[in-house]
Amino acid sequence: ASTPGEAEEAYRQIHTQFSSKFAVVKAQIHAGGRGKGKIRGTEQRGVAVGKNAEDVKQIAQNILGGTLVTIQTGEAGKVVNIKKGQFMAPEAMAGAVQKVRSTGNRKVLLTERGTCFGYNKLISDFCSIPIMQRIGCPVIFDATHVVRNYGIPSEDPRGGSPEYVPYLSRAAVAAGCNGLFLETHPEPVRALCDASSMIPLDKMEELLSQAKALHDLVRRWGLA
Repeated sequence: ASTPGEAEEAYRQIHTQFSSKFAVVKAQIHAGGRGKGKIRGTEQRGVAVGKNAEDVKQIAQNILGGTLVTIQTGEAGKVVNIKKGQFMAPEAMAGAVQKVRSTGNRKVLLTERGTCFGYNKLISDFCSIPIMQRIGCPVIFDATHVVRNYGIPSEDPRGGSPEYVPYLSRAAVAAGCNGLFLETHPEPVRALCDASSMIPLDKMEELLSQAKALHDLVRRWGLA
């Protein structure tokens, strides 16, 4: 819902269809800790239970347009890792960084995780690494989410292409990224989430050794 009225109408539809006596209203943000966070200047939390249509409308009114301060937001002074939207140009992340820095927090990381071009493959543009570094933040490359085939459930073997993770990881390190985000599991097919894009745990040591060697070489050349 984008207005209190839409939230109220959604509750009425749920109540009519399922005879529900309550509804949970959540602030839609890319951060954890919404339930413990509060809208700045109020006691309204980012997740709240509405017991009737009027409750839901009031909660939505309190949340919409406000700034939710959570344990992961700038004012808490914690390290904030901002994932680049897969629909965004890398230079556009400067606005998100500035919003966190406006709270006095300089501990900001940016994560590159591919760009969507309208089909279920994500494209890795390695120019985004130096572009986002010029914003003044370390850049992490998410090598396992970028091989997800969107539109296919992650538990389906067709939902990812983990065989390309080593190639993309090495390329990102060569481009000067400051770190890698990698998901691994002893038996990826048994993983509860992102099973189709994880790399087996017994392959990690070799990949990390290669990444470390490339990182040392790039630093020796003065490129990172």
